[in-house]
Amino acid sequence: MELADWHNTDVTKALIKKLYEDRVMALEAIVSAEDKPKACGIVVGLTNAINIIENLEEGDLDAS
Repeated sequence: MELADWHNTDVTKALIKKLYEDRVMALEAIVSAEDKPKACGIVVGLTNAINIIENLEEGDLDAS
């Protein structure tokens, strides 16, 4: 599967949308979180996942 095709699948688009939504919720939780380092870690992890998906290049999904 070509990377452009993969990026345009409904599943990939839904995954990215969900990650963005979860990140916003985690950002909001930082304000009131008792465990701010944990909340910050969640935001960093979600941001890293989003960046990995959005910055994939051809060949990165080679399943062989």
